[in-house]
Amino acid sequence: MSCCGDKRAAARTAFERPSRAPSPSLPSPVLERPVAMAFTGDGPLVVRGSITGLSYAFPAGDALEVDYRDAAGFLSSGTFRLA
Repeated sequence: MSCCGDKRAAARTAFERPSRAPSPSLPSPVLERPVAMAFTGDGPLVVRGSITGLSYAFPAGDALEVDYRDAAGFLSSGTFRLA
């Protein structure tokens, strides 16, 4: 004789969501004539390039390569330097 537990288990498997496949990672953008720059402020900073629209995550004190088209805007802010 079957009990209601078997029916519950069958119903549960019928309504389970399929597992999600991990989303593919986006390819890294190709930088035109990369320029090494460093953020001179405190802590890390994420900023968007005014020309390319790319987001750059500057680590604290370390250099990061940026597209040359965005470099002038960063330098004009006074909080970045060429590395």
